[in-house]
Amino acid sequence: MSKYVFLRINDKFRDFFKGNKEAFLELYYRRDESVFYKEQFKMFLEKNNKKEIKDYLIKSLGIREDISLLNDKIILENKYDNNEDILETYDNYLLMNSVSKNSPFKRHLLEYDSNFIIIDLNNAKIETCYL
Repeated sequence: MSKYVFLRINDKFRDFFKGNKEAFLELYYRRDESVFYKEQFKMFLEKNNKKEIKDYLIKSLGIREDISLLNDKIILENKYDNNEDILETYDNYLLMNSVSKNSPFKRHLLEYDSNFIIIDLNNAKIETCYL
């Protein structure tokens, strides 16, 4: 199962990381080393409107029996290949666990906001839509 983190850099700091997304990736991995790095990292991020994101995804994906809502989780089951994608919403980031190469969550999240930065936790890679 692949794990991805979706983040958005605050507008004030977006130019700081423009063309140097690896610096942001390093800061992401160092955030647990100390309180300083953790607070610095949080300062660079935009807050998520969890309810708005969940409402958008439900509207985009439609009300279907293969979608489950559990507090801050959305689970999308694929009954044909017996897999599921899980999206967890947090204040500063979204965490997606997926077995699909083309997860519907990823596509719809990028339609919701093209400023997401996506970190592939399995491969320690970062990709963006705007940098």
